[in-house]
Amino acid sequence: MKIAKMTGIFLKEQLRTPLGVIWSVISPAVLFFFMHFDDIDRKSGDKQWLLQQVGWFIGYISLSVILFSYCLYLIGRRESGFVATFIYNRASKFIFILSQMLASLVMLFIYLTFFMAIVFIGFQVTPGEEFLRLLLSGMVLSILIMPAFTWLAGLPVTFPTANIIFSVLLMMFMLFGMIALKKEMAVISLTNSVNPLLIYSAWLSEGKSPLFSTGALLFYCLMLLSSLLTVYRFRTEPVWSTQ
Repeated sequence: MKIAKMTGIFLKEQLRTPLGVIWSVISPAVLFFFMHFDDIDRKSGDKQWLLQQVGWFIGYISLSVILFSYCLYLIGRRESGFVATFIYNRASKFIFILSQMLASLVMLFIYLTFFMAIVFIGFQVTPGEEFLRLLLSGMVLSILIMPAFTWLAGLPVTFPTANIIFSVLLMMFMLFGMIALKKEMAVISLTNSVNPLLIYSAWLSEGKSPLFSTGALLFYCLMLLSSLLTVYRFRTEPVWSTQ
């Protein structure tokens, strides 16, 4: 009951900024049409082609929500001093973090639904069984991956610093994925083996199993263990108060 109530509060808080919600829905669709502008006439109605293209964008939207709607929100609430007013034990920490995770997953469902609807309609492809498969597969993969990134919310940094770190991290994943399309490099290949954008793309567009390599599975298991430790030791005092 407490989890449902707090999830509702966090969800309403995010929906109170309609411009941010609208931008989060529209911007990936605008980027998709910009990157495939020349394909609008040639590929209209081509469902198989469209299904191969949207996996990467679903990964981009999902990772953005994980970093900014989930991890950054947790840091923001900590740095505002908000959580210190009602979190007194580990049980309340767990409820707080889980509620934010559930609220973020609901927002992700909204973002993915609108993005895919806009793209499918724009390319004159009727949303059907494949639409639902992509949507549900993207949500399932996010449910698996989001907990592994919780350790980022435990970083002892201020809100502005965390915002910069997450922005750089997202940009690096994007750049490394694009570089891999043009040139083979050992360092890039190693990074891309755990690149969440490529994991989403490989599963949703190519049908490969998520975390398809042993190294990627080990990496995400280690992140999950770090995240469990973060939940256990989640600090409620703002970093700025100790500086």
